[in-house]
Amino acid sequence: MDERGQAFAVFKLLIGSILAMMILIIIFGAITYLDQIKIDISKERFYAALIDATNQPNGQILIVSDIYLDSTRYSRNALGAKMGIEGECIELDSIENEIFMLRSESVEITRRQLTDVYIVCEPVDDSDFGNYPDSCGFGCFISFAKELD
Repeated sequence: MDERGQAFAVFKLLIGSILAMMILIIIFGAITYLDQIKIDISKERFYAALIDATNQPNGQILIVSDIYLDSTRYSRNALGAKMGIEGECIELDSIENEIFMLRSESVEITRRQLTDVYIVCEPVDDSDFGNYPDSCGFGCFISFAKELD
């Protein structure tokens, strides 16, 4: 093989490796995009369930199963703002491990987790789950990954 033939083979190898790299970048971008869609859909399901529970404060447990929660912190006030009620009318609970950390005013999730969330909104005078102030017409109890009895 002459010199030009050998140089062309190297050039073909370079083009092939660049094309392979571009295909990998496209695949990686698609996976990342689809993963973010999974998180966004889970958030929408969670917030829709919060609003549904608020619209029907009948004391029945609403289970939002198999949702992906990203690492974040859910505070009583932020959830109350989404639900249209005061933060003091919400009580939070969760299992306690290295992923879910229960604080006095919030639940912190340290990394992405597939979990279930349990929501109960109930009248203050007939409360089985929470201890809500009398100023609340009803209160909501939200439990992350900890089943309610």
